[in-house]
This record gives sequence, C-alpha cells and structure tokens, in this order.
Amino acid sequence: MRGFEILMKLVGALCVVAALAVGSGLFVDMQRGTETFSQAEAKAEKAKGPVRKADILVGAAKKGFVLAPLIQDDRHHRMESDLIDCHNANVAYRKLKKARSTDVSEVEQAKSRLEDRCSWAAATARYGVQKLPERTAIMGVWLALAALGGVLALFGNGRFGGLLMMVGGGAAIAMSNAAAPLTGGFIALGVVTFILGAIVVSKRNKEARERVANRVAQTAGRPRDNAVRVVVQWDMSWSIIERALTGFGLHSKPNAMVTPPLIPGEPELAAMLDASGNQKIVYTFNPVVRYRELAIYGGFPTEAAIAAVLPLTGRQEVRTDLAGTDEVRQMRALMTADNRGWVEFLPEARRLARSPSRHVSGLAAQVAERLANAPKQPPAPTLAPTPTPQPAPSTSGRGPTQLVPRSMAEKALYMELTPCPSCGSTPFERSHALVQRGNDLVAVDQGPCSTCRTHREFAFVLPDDPLPAGSATEGYGGPEPSRIIDPGQWLSLSDLYARAPLAEPSALDAAGRQRAWETLRKAIVAMEEAQKFCGPDGMDEPPEHAFWSEESARMKAELPGQFRRFRLEARLGAYRGLAEKYRM
Repeated sequence: MRGFEILMKLVGALCVVAALAVGSGLFVDMQRGTETFSQAEAKAEKAKGPVRKADILVGAAKKGFVLAPLIQDDRHHRMESDLIDCHNANVAYRKLKKARSTDVSEVEQAKSRLEDRCSWAAATARYGVQKLPERTAIMGVWLALAALGGVLALFGNGRFGGLLMMVGGGAAIAMSNAAAPLTGGFIALGVVTFILGAIVVSKRNKEARERVANRVAQTAGRPRDNAVRVVVQWDMSWSIIERALTGFGLHSKPNAMVTPPLIPGEPELAAMLDASGNQKIVYTFNPVVRYRELAIYGGFPTEAAIAAVLPLTGRQEVRTDLAGTDEVRQMRALMTADNRGWVEFLPEARRLARSPSRHVSGLAAQVAERLANAPKQPPAPTLAPTPTPQPAPSTSGRGPTQLVPRSMAEKALYMELTPCPSCGSTPFERSHALVQRGNDLVAVDQGPCSTCRTHREFAFVLPDDPLPAGSATEGYGGPEPSRIIDPGQWLSLSDLYARAPLAEPSALDAAGRQRAWETLRKAIVAMEEAQKFCGPDGMDEPPEHAFWSEESARMKAELPGQFRRFRLEARLGAYRGLAEKYRM
C-alpha cells in the first residue's frame, strides 16, 4: 500500500503545482495585457483613420496577451475576421473613391460600411479585454477546485481529491474549447488520482478489518483476574458512562492508547480512579461490535450500584442476540458470555462455531473452548450464609445473628447490598419460599450468583404480623433503627443517590422533575435511616455497637466525624431543600 500512497501523493502534488502555475500565469497575463491595451487605446486616439485605429486596438488585444486566448469566448476570437472585413471595406472604399464615374452616394455608403467594420473590430477587441477579469476569476475557481483535489490527495483522500480534479478540469473545458488541451491534463490527473485513492482505501479497509478482528480476539481472550466484570449496553457512549461513574467519587484517567481511537470521542481504554489515585474501574471498548466492559476492582462500586445508574447487558439480551442472525450482535453476545463466564451459553457458542461467517465462527470456537474448560463451581450447601453481626438482639428475644427486616423493601435492599462472597457481585437468580424453622416463620431467598454461579441463600425471620411493603421514597420501617443495615451502609446509599447527576429544574419537563425528586427522596430516606441510630434521646452520634459492616469501618476510618448528629442533620436539611426545588 505504501507505494500506491506515495504515487497518489505525487500526482496530487503535481496537480497543485500545475493549478497554481496556470492560475498565477493567467492573473499576471491579465494585468500586463490590460495595461498594454490601455496604452494602445491612447495611441489609437491620435491615429488617423478608422482602419489605423482598428489595427492598433486589435493588434494590442492579440499580442498583449499570451494566455488570454485560453479563456476568451467565441466573440473575441472573431476579432481577427472582423479586422479583415475592415481592411476589405477599406479597399472597396478606396477603389470607389478613385473611380471618377462612381456615384457620390455609393462612395458615401462604402465609407459608412468601412467605419462600421472598423468600429466593430475595435469594439470586439475592447469587449474581450473587458471580459478578461471576469473570465480569469471563473477559471481561477475551477483551478482552485482542482488544486483542492490535489491537496486532499496529498493528505490521503485520493478518491474525493480525484473527483474534484476531474470536476475542475471538466468545468474549465466547458468554459472555453481553447482550454481543452491544458485542462484536459487536470482531468487525466484526476482519473489517475481517483484510481490510486480507491486502491489505497481498499487496502486500508482490509488492514483495519484485520486489526479489528485481532482486537475482538484479544478482548474475548483476556486472562481472568480478581475484577468483577460488567457489560454496559452497546448504545451507551463513553461520555454518559464517565458522567455516571463520577457520581461514585471517581475521576477518569487519560487512556494509555498510543494510536487515536477509531471512533472520535470513544476511547478504547480508560481508567477511573478514586480520590487517592487508586484504580477502581478499567473501561474497555471494542469499536467493531461496540462492546463496552467495566472491570471493577476492590468491590467498589458494586455491580448493583452501577446497574442503578447504567443499563447493563443481562442474560436475556445475550440469549436473544445469540439466537438472532445479526453478526455484530452475535459477536457482542459471545464476548459478554465469555467475559462474564456464563457457562449456560456453551451450546450456543458451539452452534455458532459452525457459522458461515468466519469472524463469528472463529470467535465462537474460542469462546466455546474457554467455557468448556471453565472451572465448575461446586454447589454450596443449602444453609443460610453466615449473617453479618447485628447491633442488638430483637425485642422478641431472638439472637443478633438473625436477619429481621422491618419491611419488604428493607429485605430486598439487604440482598442488593450484600455481595457474593466469591466474586463480589450482588445479582442472583432468586427463588422464594416460606419455611417453618422452630417457632419462626422464615422467608428463604436462594439461587445461583448471576456472575460466578455460587449458590446464595438469605433467611429472613418474619414477625407475627405481615411485613409492610415500605419503599425507597417513603421509608423502610418505623422509628426504630434497622437491625440488618448499619449507619455506614445507609450513609453510602444516601450519597449514591445524592451524587446522581441532575439537570436544573428549569431544564426538565414534568416527568424529568418527578424522576429527579424521587432520586433525592431516596437520598433523604436513607439519611433519615442513618439518623435513627442516634436514638430518640438525641445522642451525639450512633453507639459503637451500631456499626458492624466493612463499609462503616472504612467510612469511620476516613472521616470519623461524619456520623455526628449535627452533620447528619445538616446534610439532611440540604437534601430536603434541594428536593423542594424539584417538587411538582
């Protein structure tokens, strides 16, 4: 490809030089010729007889210009024949004048014809000179178009550059037949450039396809690490993803790619760092199939938290795309199943390994091999997981290791906040059952983890009365603090909702303002739940036994005073004031 590209650029450079040379020559010729004709007009004023005047003007119009005939129209080209008519009329007049027998009126008519012919020849010469600036400007436009085509060829766009050369040359020929030999050269250069440009583009596309195919294979075949991987839906953009992740207190780090991205504004590698500069999320993007993956390190933010602000690709989307016929969707679904380790899609991968598309079949064969060799997770015993230590026993005398929710909403929230012990992911394929264990009615939610297939089980002890529904915007329970979610977890949840990017109220319609108000209400409710641990007597901060989660330990170590009552009240007041701006 290198040789074709160099040749294309050489032809483009030749076109630029030729166009500039002809254009500048025409301009200089017009300036010099116009001055010569002005001098000839002054001389013609002093000449005796119309024939002499016509000779001077036509001679100046013909000899004063070198390139002008290339752009003069047909009328100007007739000035020589007009001058011949002038001389013929002069000869006829002189013969009649010498003949003694000729009628006087006939002589006068011959003299009138002579003056008319000479005046016409002079007028033709003046017309041509007066039209030269206009026609020079028009020719300059077409030459500039051809030169622009040469510049485009110089910068690698031979196809479009060749078209401009052909258009510029063709238009110049249409303007004057005399210009055909010169401007025909631009057409020839344009044809050559167009062919070379098409060859170069074809070879570039082939190399790009090969480079992209290698990226697909590399993306699908990355070795596993301790990161939790989630796949963002393909129609999101990096700007939206970056804006959503900054809501977790993260900031982006410039990507480390040496070459620019294939799609402007869509980096193929980026990292999100926390305030200490620690890498928390690595973002990768495959521009061919628009595959977007987030690798989460350190368990923060959780998969559930990211799913609350970004749409993630789930099993149903993968299943639908694998069953379809769109090759791009099939490849994206294969990469998702591979990088998330979803072994249940092994039969689909083996089926697509026989696809007539070599890109799909090659990727499917690699994915099928890796899924087939993936380590099998032994099913976990159907026992409740070791519960998180609780702050205090319930009023009914139950021990602190029991999960006692105050509402259905709090029960669901606890499962969303409790990550899988194997991979750190939170979603799992849930089944629900009510069982009797001793004197307690227990709600058991269990199923395999959506990421690593580890069995998960939660056993919630239900009170004698039915659990109220509760909600994230109205509240999770009564005035008593939670016994399964501690203050640090409530505070983190409140911060998550409060940091959600919101537009100004004036920029939102009614539905948008309602959604913004609901988001802020969730932040307020979570902050109120954290404040309940200060007790009805208004303790300065929650007691030590109220904290038991790793999240609370981390938050107290980073900023111990953030759980003091006056700080909680100040933040709560700020959230309430902000929510009022969005209230309908």
